[in-house]
Amino acid sequence: MKIRHVALIAGVVTFASPAWAAPQSAETLKSAEQVVRLLDMERAMDNMFNDMKGLFAENVIAALERDAAQSDYLRHLFTDGRGGRERFVQILGDEFVKSLQTHYGDMRKAAAEAYAQQFTDKELKELITFFSSGVGQKWRDKSPQIEAVMGQWGERAGMQAGSLALGAALQRAEVEMLGKGTGQ
Repeated sequence: MKIRHVALIAGVVTFASPAWAAPQSAETLKSAEQVVRLLDMERAMDNMFNDMKGLFAENVIAALERDAAQSDYLRHLFTDGRGGRERFVQILGDEFVKSLQTHYGDMRKAAAEAYAQQFTDKELKELITFFSSGVGQKWRDKSPQIEAVMGQWGERAGMQAGSLALGAALQRAEVEMLGKGTGQ
């Protein structure tokens, strides 16, 4: 579900161009803001960013380690600091999520504007009715469990795809980059 929410927001924001979007009434924007509140996008964003924070931290560390001055400091931090590299990955990841959370107000505003541009006030009120109904509430309540199952599936599929991709990439690189198997 979180991926669907994020994809929906990203898609709507991407294709909702102010140049062609009709001005929205205050009532339509208010309805859109209510839809955004009901969707609890912050929870989905928190889950997604918490899943990504280790990867983010490792990428930042890898970039810093390529710089001689930063590399020396990181080596000192990892060697002499309590918890070493693992602890710094955790700290950097936590700070990444906290920093992103400061932008949630802007995200809610952008999402509401995008919904207001893509849906009529009547349609937004229908969404509000659905998400406020018993089945809509159940959908919102069950979304985290469904997201967790899909996240686990994604991890397994990603590991399998990564393993297959690495093998294929190494074989291809030997041919394309080293000329092996081509008589060169």
